[in-house]
Amino acid sequence: RRIRPDVIYAPLNWQALPLIAEVLDARLGVPVVFHFKESPQMAMEMGHWRVVRRLLRESAGLVLINQECRDWFEAATGEAFDDATTLLLDGDLPAAAWATDDWAPPLSERDGEIHTVCVGRVRVEGRDVVDSMTDLARAGIHVHLYGETYQKWSADWVAAGRETGHLHLHPLVLPRDWVRELSQYDAAWPHVHRSTNEGDIRRAHWDDLNLPARLGTYAVAGLPWIAVDNAGHRVATQSLARRLGIGVFYTELDDLAHRLSDRASLGAARRAVRAHRAELLFDTHVGTLTDFFRKV
Repeated sequence: RRIRPDVIYAPLNWQALPLIAEVLDARLGVPVVFHFKESPQMAMEMGHWRVVRRLLRESAGLVLINQECRDWFEAATGEAFDDATTLLLDGDLPAAAWATDDWAPPLSERDGEIHTVCVGRVRVEGRDVVDSMTDLARAGIHVHLYGETYQKWSADWVAAGRETGHLHLHPLVLPRDWVRELSQYDAAWPHVHRSTNEGDIRRAHWDDLNLPARLGTYAVAGLPWIAVDNAGHRVATQSLARRLGIGVFYTELDDLAHRLSDRASLGAARRAVRAHRAELLFDTHVGTLTDFFRKV
């Protein structure tokens, strides 16, 4: 009431839902734009689904992170959202200030081996790295893992992974160093999973709907995304990667090693990431977002 804002922008994840509901209850006479990401399933689990339903109905504007999420919410609620008051925009895009040109030469050009990177937790097809590192090492794929948090929480599987000689630990990398440090790798790991929704959005789970926050980090560093070939299923990361031509899709881990060894195809994917990098930066979309605020 003291600030008298033109609009209240209400992002992003399930932890904010009770506070956003309080804002609505205050009846301030200020339009609320609800930007929701992670996740409808967690909202249900934490007892906030009624709040989500209310925000979908009562917010002046709705921002969802991709078409898959919009389709899922419309199926789950039985409501068709108004195009005029609905915007699709990821809420975890990085700032353009971090998209430098401090490119590093690939490690693979030095030793001839495949070097991949993960910032955060490695999960390959629903398994922790301790279960998958043996298969990755057998396929000749190195994994460089950044960030001490998961390394400390999961010391047992880190130790087992390091025994393969193909898991390498690194400290947290700050945004200003993303390009300089991460661009030396061939490709990067988001959350890799095999979908089972068979094209039915009602059967999609969060791995199908999500655009992990690390995708922006990888885009800044010019890294293609590693993903299971989930053809025939609705998977948001797959849809975006195929549209931009920045995915390395595989069926089995041996197939992944072959694809990462195809220098021509991998080089094309790396060039595509750099060409589309701006699309995955927040600054690029500020005008679209502020225009949406004005509209609602």
